[in-house]
Amino acid sequence: MERLSERIKKINWASVILGIWIFCASSYVTYMMITASNGEGFVSDYPEHLMSALDGQGYSLMSIVMAVLYKLPGNTKLIAMFMGAIISLTGVAIAFFLKALFLDYKDDTFHNNIDEEFLTFFSFAFLFLGSVFIPNKSPFYILSDWEGTMGGKGGVLFGSFLTQPWHNSTYLGMRLFAILSFAALIKMLRKEEKIMTREYVIFFILLALTNMFKPNFVIAFAPAVFIVCLKDLFEGKGRKISEYFKLAIAFVASMIVLGYQYLVLFLSESDTGNKNSVIFSIGRIKDYIHSGYLLYPLVANFSFPIIVTVISFIKGRRNKVLLLAWLMEIITLCESMFLMESGSRAAHGNFGWNLPLSGLILFAVCFAEVVIMFRDEKMKWICKIAISLLVIHIINGAIYFGRVFSGGGYIG
Repeated sequence: MERLSERIKKINWASVILGIWIFCASSYVTYMMITASNGEGFVSDYPEHLMSALDGQGYSLMSIVMAVLYKLPGNTKLIAMFMGAIISLTGVAIAFFLKALFLDYKDDTFHNNIDEEFLTFFSFAFLFLGSVFIPNKSPFYILSDWEGTMGGKGGVLFGSFLTQPWHNSTYLGMRLFAILSFAALIKMLRKEEKIMTREYVIFFILLALTNMFKPNFVIAFAPAVFIVCLKDLFEGKGRKISEYFKLAIAFVASMIVLGYQYLVLFLSESDTGNKNSVIFSIGRIKDYIHSGYLLYPLVANFSFPIIVTVISFIKGRRNKVLLLAWLMEIITLCESMFLMESGSRAAHGNFGWNLPLSGLILFAVCFAEVVIMFRDEKMKWICKIAISLLVIHIINGAIYFGRVFSGGGYIG
């Protein structure tokens, strides 16, 4: 009984309560999104994803999961509960990620003696991360009132680079395992001692699962990691070359599934008989520039990480993880601006799907950075400004979720 009592005392009840609330709210939203048929409320990608799954045409692991969960009871309730669990577990994954960022590997303690409830609150709050809403200039999610080269209204698919989507099952599955993959990687990169084989295997499994749900994360993550590792090898005169070679093997092995996804998505015949393909285009960046919208999304999405990065640079902190997060964000932005799909997928904007994920990771890394720097009395005032900006982002994202929860759809 005493051992059970001690275990109960160690339970983070804030995490349990928030996790249950997120599970219930997101399960409800998912269920309404799947069952909505009038085309007005709870607009989402779920009906299309479910139909593809039942027809055996899906490219994602999510297709298999959805087909099984639908056929067992013959309705969508299990799918809704599964997605609720995925989203709730993402909050737990972000907590794990933040702990990895806060851990001081020199003495195995947490910087600033981080309060567990404080960490829990922000871990789940990051699920509601959103772009700052600027009327008629920077929307919560996507632009729906401007015509561009990307296909009529809503042509600029990601007017927001940051707001977390609630309507796309493959993104939500990818996000969970991508955050865990990133956390596993930084724990390896920051280790002074030798990386164990078990750690490579765990990283491989997590990244493989990420890629099975959606390939967007790894096509930005892999080149960003390559640049950071190359920098490390140059500065360390090849000291960790064997470890980075093993890491490269884990990356390549995890990406084997991308060949199958490419076959299904880009080499299959479309409805018009034309093959889908990936092309380079400057159409999207031209749309942003000509519309006058470009500056506003940049301000609405990147003010917080820019301020934190400037502070970190002034303080002389050479944070390898912050560099990695920024590299991934920049690569993701370039992919979303200059890579497009042709054929039946031309107007889908799928190269933008990593934007909200890379943004979440960048914000989480910057959050850890600003909290660690907060102990410097001279920097407290500007750190408070930065944290206030982060809170504004979370409030905007919560308002957006309220819109989705009430059936308003994701176009905003």
